[in-house]
Amino acid sequence: MDGLSPYKPALPSVFDNFVPDDKLTDSDYAFDAYKKLLLAKKSHEALFLVIGRLLLEIKNKELYKSLDYPTFGDFLGSEEISYSKEAAYMYMRVYEYYIEYLEMSEDHVGTINLSRLSMMIPMLKKIEDKADVVKKIDEMSSLRHSDFVLKVKQEKKSDKPSVYYSESLDQWIVEYFDDRTNLHSLGVYKEYQEK
Repeated sequence: MDGLSPYKPALPSVFDNFVPDDKLTDSDYAFDAYKKLLLAKKSHEALFLVIGRLLLEIKNKELYKSLDYPTFGDFLGSEEISYSKEAAYMYMRVYEYYIEYLEMSEDHVGTINLSRLSMMIPMLKKIEDKADVVKKIDEMSSLRHSDFVLKVKQEKKSDKPSVYYSESLDQWIVEYFDDRTNLHSLGVYKEYQEK
């Protein structure tokens, strides 16, 4: 047994819980297949909440140290997990805000797109009453994607601008939503040395 075996557990096939029992009668088989399809659909829609919960627990309880990773970042970058910090923190933030803080049902939250949930958090945190937050979530969830994005941008206008580096343009982009400002590359900088 190699030393890493405890950290690379054998996982069951993804199909194990979703294959209907072929020993059933035709009508029972049909119902079993339907039931397993509904279970797979529900699991698929809300699995990001499970990932967020587990990542949050591993981070907060420093369980990654028991798995021989010195930092949470090292754990995320491992071959088996390989989540970027941005993705991992999005999962954790969504789980923490909607499930722990708002105490919404995972069935309700699981029906809403992960990126929408993440995009709404800064806007929702400005609303004090939790009942009003849930109303806003339902309102925003019913919007078409383009209308949703427009609404989020309108709500975020007073927030900080979006700043990112575009490798294709070789420049930093500062985006103020309706208006755009670009910072252009100023070339290679030389380190200043005192004479």
